[in-house]
Amino acid sequence: MSVYSFSHLTFQEYLTAQQVVRKPSLLLKIAPHIGDQQWREVWLLLSTMLDPDDILMEIKTAADLLVANSPKIQKMLESCMNRAKRFSKDTATQRATRRA
Repeated sequence: MSVYSFSHLTFQEYLTAQQVVRKPSLLLKIAPHIGDQQWREVWLLLSTMLDPDDILMEIKTAADLLVANSPKIQKMLESCMNRAKRFSKDTATQRATRRA
């Protein structure tokens, strides 16, 4: 068995992305690395090589897991949602009246 080695990281990133394109099931294996700086270039390459619907679902799944496992993010999102609810109750008329 022959083993090929590419010392330049760009080749490794490109070949990794190409392998994922050939075997989309590999997306599940690399999904945990979606926010990892070392995998950034691979994900950028994949975003241009794959159908956007395929990669967007992986990104959403990874983001959902990140949020689900972080109480700090949950608290921040809850705070944002509560603020948004308060502002959405204001109508344009009510805002204009307050300014006058």
